[in-house]
Amino acid sequence: MTSKPWQLIALTLLLCSACSRPTNSAAPMPSSSALQSLYLQSCYSCHSRGANGAPRSGDRQQWQARLAKGMDTLLDHTINGYRAMPPRGMCLNCSRDDYRALIEFMADLPQNTPSN
Repeated sequence: MTSKPWQLIALTLLLCSACSRPTNSAAPMPSSSALQSLYLQSCYSCHSRGANGAPRSGDRQQWQARLAKGMDTLLDHTINGYRAMPPRGMCLNCSRDDYRALIEFMADLPQNTPSN
């Protein structure tokens, strides 16, 4: 079976589009550009779609049971890893305040964005 060049180009474009940043304007994004950058680099890939059991960003119902455990527990799980979540949530440069702000954003809580 021979492949035509346009088929290869179409397949390449399709694969690249799966790796692109979000373009859906309905997707929730942090109001702070610094926090948005951290979210896109570290949290978005799992929390935007609920991969591996991650609670979806902006879905208060999915976050409710986690929030009931308290922010200290959520921060501990974020920093040390928990189940499918890797330690530090793939954000090696995040501070404790950054993690708190990211959790507050994803859980749809009022945000206390860290200053940068």
